[in-house]
Amino acid sequence: MLAIELQDIVFHYPSSPPEHALCIPQWQVPPGQRLFLHGRSGSGKTTLLRLLTGMMSPQQGQIRLLGENIQSLSPPQRDTFRAQHIGQISQQFYLLPYLSVADNIRLAAVLAKKSSAFLDDRIYQLLEQLDMPPALFHQPAGRLSQGQQQRVAIARALINRPALLFADEPTSALDEASTAAFIRLLLQNLATDTTLIMISHDHRQASWFDQSVALQDLTSVSKGL
Repeated sequence: MLAIELQDIVFHYPSSPPEHALCIPQWQVPPGQRLFLHGRSGSGKTTLLRLLTGMMSPQQGQIRLLGENIQSLSPPQRDTFRAQHIGQISQQFYLLPYLSVADNIRLAAVLAKKSSAFLDDRIYQLLEQLDMPPALFHQPAGRLSQGQQQRVAIARALINRPALLFADEPTSALDEASTAAFIRLLLQNLATDTTLIMISHDHRQASWFDQSVALQDLTSVSKGL
């Protein structure tokens, strides 16, 4: 079973003419792939990510994730599928600043309707693997440094052992050394069967990944996306 399968995808925003569409004839990603998807800023990378997560639907074509046709799911079913099977990391970490580190991570498990058995053990294990001092586990997330918040975002994305992990420009605000540290940390803590798609305009990061793909090689994308 493929992790990702796109067939005859056509998408355009309502405010854009059809000729400004994002078109992907075919794309397949096997499970466990660490894939780097790059393209210039504004080329449609985030649009593609929103399609992959089911936040938006194409006007034509089919998107299958883990064998599931996500367009056939109702919005609530899509939300549940996303929570249970997809981890996400972005440049903005979207942590709730008033919740503790542990509660920010726990919330992702609650939304996925995961069993609470051993949940705290897994949270603390992940944080330890990410070099977070135990003294910070119960600190409000808003008091953490950017690097610490980054680690919490990784732990939250991994807490449900997602089959798919999408990272959208997570290093765009980091210097070269911090970028390398982030990618190393992320790859070291991925389960072997997790499929990772990392999106960035900086193709220098490609050497960390199994495969590097330019968006323009998958699709025709207009400047309007």
